[in-house]
Amino acid sequence: MACITGRGIKSINNSVFEASSFLKLYNEMNNKFFGIINKEINIAKRKTPNRLENLIKIKKSLGKTSKEEIFKIQKKINWITEIIKSEMDVPIQFFLSGSIIKGTYVHGLSDIDILIFLNKKDLSNAKPKIIQNRILNILKKYFSKQNMKKDKEAVNVFINKNHVKVQIVPAVFKNEKIFFPTIGGERWKRINPDIFSNLLKEQDKKLKRKLTLSIRIAKIIMSNFSKNYCLTSHHLEVLSYLSSKNSKNKSILDLLSNIFSYSSNRIMGPVKDSSRQVKSIDEYLGPKGNLKRKRISNKLKEISEKINKEEINI
Repeated sequence: MACITGRGIKSINNSVFEASSFLKLYNEMNNKFFGIINKEINIAKRKTPNRLENLIKIKKSLGKTSKEEIFKIQKKINWITEIIKSEMDVPIQFFLSGSIIKGTYVHGLSDIDILIFLNKKDLSNAKPKIIQNRILNILKKYFSKQNMKKDKEAVNVFINKNHVKVQIVPAVFKNEKIFFPTIGGERWKRINPDIFSNLLKEQDKKLKRKLTLSIRIAKIIMSNFSKNYCLTSHHLEVLSYLSSKNSKNKSILDLLSNIFSYSSNRIMGPVKDSSRQVKSIDEYLGPKGNLKRKRISNKLKEISEKINKEEINI
């Protein structure tokens, strides 16, 4: 269904959000964004009526998920964390991560990232994959084989009929530094994912919270692409941030067009990973300037042109 996949962070603005905060954060995010979009709709009615239809489309796309659905997701998250906590014999804490913290979460497209923080002293010298397998074995008692799997550094659980994915990643915190599993789970690796999150937050503030809203809309538009044109969630977020660095207080549609226009050029070469998890965040696209990158570039350019012509497919 979706071509957006994610990886995340534990904090933003020096705040930490426990897994039980998902419902609260989602409602706050949506209330904020509906305020922004309603303001732009009112401006369009007076000054740019040709943009009104697209803004209404955007509003509808962000309002498809019911409050009851999000409430059910929160209950399921609480249940999962209680199961793991009751069966692990070491002190653990659960924190939200990724797009819900950054304000770029789209229900049904984005993963729900949960970090399980363990005290390193209680781990002895256990490899991350030992912890991952333990979490997997706990959840196997409650979920069918089809609804869960271990993938790279995470244990993934699909929790409802719409296949909303919860990514559970073990992590350790030592000397004010976060350590995550390497791919394969052989060792712990120091990563600072807050670097990008803080950059995004500051830029979003300058643009009156319109950047994160534009990223959410871009994710929805991109979800209609075939797999051959898909970008990861983090890749799209970084490109969106870079596209906005010289932007002032533009409208949502201007920011959105700029995201796709800038990305159509920037996609041709590698983009560095600020969290230093990998050399570049787009290694999955292959070498610089290859045919796959060229095809994606053309697709992104096409979307930018459609937005400029007031033709959003959302």
